[in-house]
Amino acid sequence: MKIGKDDPEFCATVCPRMVTEISYTGYQNEVQKCHPPWITDENHLFVRKTVEALCTVGQTPKIKYWRFGTDGSMTAGMLGIPTIGYSGGEECYAHTPQEKISIDKMIKALEGYYSIVAAMLDLKLRRTFT
Repeated sequence: MKIGKDDPEFCATVCPRMVTEISYTGYQNEVQKCHPPWITDENHLFVRKTVEALCTVGQTPKIKYWRFGTDGSMTAGMLGIPTIGYSGGEECYAHTPQEKISIDKMIKALEGYYSIVAAMLDLKLRRTFT
């Protein structure tokens, strides 16, 4: 560390930010605010099966990074569980007071979720919702 080389008396500690969380019951607890970044390789079987499943129902998924936080920080970033993001919503509205989705997009997303689950369980896709 450059500062340590220039000033041998320099000492620093880096700690995650701590915040007090309050549950709906009023219980309070101090917790670390930790949101590690994560990515699931696009060649991972989970990703490939998901893309194939969505294509079978006429969707053309894009593999890209989301610019907002998700629970994937816990599942993938902390627990190492392969994780993807899929939504019928628009990224520009994610986690804002204007977050919304049209009924048509919600039905399309439901169809997508159904196809993903069917693919993961090796089930035949029996029907679509549109």
